[in-house]
Amino acid sequence: MDQKQAESQVLLVVNMTEWMNLCNRGSIRMNKRRALRVNSQPSTREMNRVFASAPHTKLGSSVDLFVLVLDRNWTEAGKKHRVGLSDVLILDLAHVKSHHPVSQQDFGYFQSLGSKCGVDLSEAIFEDHWLKWVESETLVASCEAAIQLQKHFGVRPIDDVRRFDGYKWEEIAKLVLQPRIQIKSRPGHVETLLKQCRQIVDAVANTRDTENFYLASAVEWVIARSRKNPQTNPATKDALRVAFEKGKGVLSSGVSPDVRASLALIDATFPKAFSPEISSAVVGHVVRVIADVKNKKLNSQSVYSILEDVGRNSPAATLITFVISTLLGVEYTRRLIRTSQTVAFSEMNWDALD
Repeated sequence: MDQKQAESQVLLVVNMTEWMNLCNRGSIRMNKRRALRVNSQPSTREMNRVFASAPHTKLGSSVDLFVLVLDRNWTEAGKKHRVGLSDVLILDLAHVKSHHPVSQQDFGYFQSLGSKCGVDLSEAIFEDHWLKWVESETLVASCEAAIQLQKHFGVRPIDDVRRFDGYKWEEIAKLVLQPRIQIKSRPGHVETLLKQCRQIVDAVANTRDTENFYLASAVEWVIARSRKNPQTNPATKDALRVAFEKGKGVLSSGVSPDVRASLALIDATFPKAFSPEISSAVVGHVVRVIADVKNKKLNSQSVYSILEDVGRNSPAATLITFVISTLLGVEYTRRLIRTSQTVAFSEMNWDALD
């Protein structure tokens, strides 16, 4: 055995069913290509290959996967399966040097299951690698879900849009899911919006379902982005006072002509607070979809109305649908698409996924 081989280890990731069968039966059939040789201190790239070779399970579920450290020469000792396929061998329990859950969170439960079969469970030493794998796969899945949603609604997909502000779509997905992180030392408009959106949702909660929702969202945004208050600025305060008074208690789920005029005034008075993709109306739309997903109120009719308002070929439409699909994930994005495929829009099914 050369030094490189001596410093390596062979890892295999199995799902819950495979692990329980291995523990209970003492052996399972296994494609030998799934077990990969990595360094004794594996890199992120090596571990990504290991996890990619595992069965496709629910992303982020810590109860579905186990990492097995195998004897380096297990393929030589393993018997061929009776069907005669050269890649399919019998993995014997004796070939496993150690068993590791991907998360320490459920260690006690699985330790108990393993002990009933005479299997000792070791610590979740690969958890950090697994968390990085889940994050990277989640970001990739967000982009894939966005393209599905955008193509369905006739919006320019992200793979056809080159961003003007230097942000990658994976970075925007990360901001949607983890708004407290910082991507750039001097955050651009989209980063500030996604970091501040949940605070804006809370600040304008009492205007929900009224004409004042979009006005209130725009005011909060200008304060967050430019540290200026449209309600005290001489150029906008009187018009906004009248608009807020007029819209008080008036039910609305969209942008009325009167509100649109007030939003245009805000855009014109505070141009540095906005970008080619983010106007005061777009701020309201993004705040609305984040609130609707949080409260399980988002539906295909509201998405359709928002896209009609901003224009399907606009940068805003691409951004808004990307935010929606990232918040929903692939499974719920597909549900949203299905609800818009009927003659009349049907309600979104928010039941938990299996």
